[in-house]
Amino acid sequence: MRNEIKSKQTKDKILNAALNLFSKNGFEATSIRDISKEANISLGLLYNYYVSKNELLKEIFNKSFEQIKSSFEIIDSDDPIKNFDLYLSNTFEIVKKNKEFWKLMHSIRVSENVINILKSEYEEISLFIINKLESHINKIKFSSPLNPMFLFAMIDGVISHYLILENYPIQEMKTNILDYIKSKK
Repeated sequence: MRNEIKSKQTKDKILNAALNLFSKNGFEATSIRDISKEANISLGLLYNYYVSKNELLKEIFNKSFEQIKSSFEIIDSDDPIKNFDLYLSNTFEIVKKNKEFWKLMHSIRVSENVINILKSEYEEISLFIINKLESHINKIKFSSPLNPMFLFAMIDGVISHYLILENYPIQEMKTNILDYIKSKK
């Protein structure tokens, strides 16, 4: 049990060091050696956990994917608008609680090399989100169609602005998104 805790702590230390360096220096300019120094562990120990920068990058991305999945774990009430409200609350709360992590994730996700390495993962998470949004949308009787990709872009935009701009009114934006959805009903 103690070894498992220490192992998890070491992995987290490596992942945090990698994410910080990828964000600060760029993925391409960060070496495995840089990551081991930043994590204050030996290069050999790092290689016991991860064989490459790509593997580290994928692990970081998977951590974010798990958090995104959890935002959809909501109470399935009979009121689909309430369910959507809960989804938005969960999503924005996850970002608020771990703002630095998400700032770093957003800063590295636009790198062309990162996009190429994570192409299938990006597609998987995008499809997951769009399908989940579509299932919520399908439970609401809209007078005009609501595109789940448009909704995804709207939510992603709010999160991006929240991460970049001081005092961005994320709660007000959540209300605006819900009002938009209600206006289509």
